[in-house]
Formats: sequence, C-alpha cells, structure tokens
Amino acid sequence: MARVLIEEEGAPVRYYRLVTDAVMIGRADTADLVLPDTGVSRTHALIVRRGDGWYIEDKGSANGTHLNGAPVTEAPFGPGDVVVVGKFSLRLKLEDAGEGAEYTGRSGDVGDDLTSPAIPVAEILAATQAAAASPPAGSAPAAPHLLGVDGVLYDLRGEVLLFGRDIPVTGVLPFFSAGAVRADEGGWLVQRGFVLTPIEVNGKNVAVHRLVDGDQLRVGGTLFTYHGP
Repeated sequence: MARVLIEEEGAPVRYYRLVTDAVMIGRADTADLVLPDTGVSRTHALIVRRGDGWYIEDKGSANGTHLNGAPVTEAPFGPGDVVVVGKFSLRLKLEDAGEGAEYTGRSGDVGDDLTSPAIPVAEILAATQAAAASPPAGSAPAAPHLLGVDGVLYDLRGEVLLFGRDIPVTGVLPFFSAGAVRADEGGWLVQRGFVLTPIEVNGKNVAVHRLVDGDQLRVGGTLFTYHGP
C-alpha cells in the first residue's frame, strides 16, 4: 500500500491513500485527488501503478508537471521524489506491512484530500482511532451517528437532519440544505437536496441511499463515516 503526502506552503501536510491503480489529479471536482489552485488544470496529471512501481503522467496540463525540478511527460515516481503540481508538492510514501492502520474508507479517500478543512494528519488518526475503539463489555451499543474526519460525532436523533443546518458542511451556508439524513424503517437514508451540491456514498454520486455501517459519505467538501444499523 502507498500514499501521497501533499505539501502546501503555510498548510499542514495532508495525504491520500492510493488504493486503486490510477489516481487522477486535478482542479475539477471530478478528479480523484482535488488540488484547488488556478495553477492546476482540471485534469492535470495521473498517478498510475505498473507492475510493482508507480509512475506520474502529465495529461496535457497548461503549467506542466515537474519531477525533482524538471518538467516531465511520464516518469517513474518513487520514495524520495518530489512532484510539483501548481503550488502543491507531492511525495510518495510506501507503507510497511507492519504499519498501523490509518483512517480510510471504501471510496479510497483518506484523511483530508484538500476538499475538506485542513486538519493535521495526527489529529485525524487520533480521532479515528478513539472512535473505532471497542466499547467496554456490557455497555450499550452506540447510537447511529456520523463521524467527521475532524473527530466530531453527530448523533442521528429525530426524523430528519439537514446538511448545512443541523450538520455543518464545508462550502454550504447554514440556511441552505445540501440534503438530509432521514430515519427509515429502523435505519437511515441519505438524500440529496435542492442545492447543486453532490452527495457521494463510497465514491459514487447518489440521489437517495440507505446507509449501512461503515459507509463513507461526502457532502460538498466534508467527509463523514456512518456507524449504525
């Protein structure tokens, strides 16, 4: 397994777990790894695995992709290399099999992928590990809830909770609703609202989806994990 460390001047180091063989980097919301900067093209570059190695490919970007200070069209990308895309520097880290598990989800997004608030990696790991800890023997099971990457837990109580009003969402004003979580036959549904803000569950855009334990939910620029029946 590998991950990309994302460095930006004046911001905490962030990261993205490479769980597929190809990851598109770009400014567009449809990119796998979104880098919001005017110096980044909508589909700027591709990180791709071939055999047992990783490569970086420029996809005809306006400002180019640089590897260790030199412009490249296609080149091997390994530990110690620095890829520059716009104002961002990307470094590859290969993880040992013995490393502890880090925050991840079914969609492949990990931690703060630059569409979420800037949260140091250490804080994400601490919050996730605490939330994942098993409850003491004999304790009541936790109520259904959404867990944000910042460690904030939102209990699902009542019939309807609106994103933007009841559950804060990056990029959505409190008086608008990007959608809702609704109680439904002992479980919970997520439903897209009237605002043109996509809702993704496990990396796929949805209009309505019945949540199951472990689902990873992205609303606008905020990532949640659902825990419940």
